Amino acid sequence: MALHETDAPDKAARTLTASLRESSGYDPAYALYLEIKGADAIEYFDKLYQLDQFEERPLIWKAQHLLDQGKIEEAMVHYKKAYELMPSSFGRVESHCFGCESVFKGDQPQSIAEEIFQNMLLTQAEVPQVHYLMGYLRDYQERETEALKHLQDAVELDPDYLNAWKKIESLSKRMQMDTVTQDQLILKIYALDPLGKHSSPALHEVRDLKKMWHAVLDNRKRIQVLPKDTQVYPLKASAQQIAALATNPLTTYMSYEDTVEHPAEALIRNRVIEKIQDLFVQLSHSENI
Repeated sequence: MALHETDAPDKAARTLTASLRESSGYDPAYALYLEIKGADAIEYFDKLYQLDQFEERPLIWKAQHLLDQGKIEEAMVHYKKAYELMPSSFGRVESHCFGCESVFKGDQPQSIAEEIFQNMLLTQAEVPQVHYLMGYLRDYQERETEALKHLQDAVELDPDYLNAWKKIESLSKRMQMDTVTQDQLILKIYALDPLGKHSSPALHEVRDLKKMWHAVLDNRKRIQVLPKDTQVYPLKASAQQIAALATNPLTTYMSYEDTVEHPAEALIRNRVIEKIQDLFVQLSHSENI
């Protein structure tokens, strides 16, 4: 990106080809390479696919470019092939950037995806990724009730399917589910990913403080299996920057999703407690008037 912005597109392109060869799963690299090379990027995408025929990204980026060029039939062939690869390439925490890929953008790609995923539901109903993909498509189409059903089917087949739980939790807010359900979803995600490496468990939004306390207590035992190394070389400048951020009210929200290692930390950051604190402040002000 820096090379591209400094008018060194050739160097940027070479850097991107090397990067994509080693790690063909980074969508922004595809987007930038396509921006630099235009139609010439397609030849390299073909080579990437030949190197790894289980990775659908080169196909999707190629299909998107062809669609933008009005080559609809040719684009649909590559979309179809990419959609067929998806269930086998997805894990419980897939790293795909659907927004970057514009994977379901437009009626024609959606129609192809619909056909492929519906057929897979008939032939691979036991595969949770198939239900997840159908749920993702329905969510993209704003058919939230149907999306929820498919995602629930996915987690029923695989209760540890983190990304499916994340999508359900996101839907729960938009569909205004009851607070008990929303709490359960947040705590489920937290239980699966206590360090927040693949998600951002919104503990500050949990209303049932007792359940949250016990959840953090349980996960604390898991986190302590691999304690932090306090003997590493101290980076004083970084420590000072972090300390400054911690005292800055503008960056307080950023700390919500830090790793919570004690129930008291979660309690202090929780919005219920914050509202109670605000209420006490207001009462104290009114008494002083």
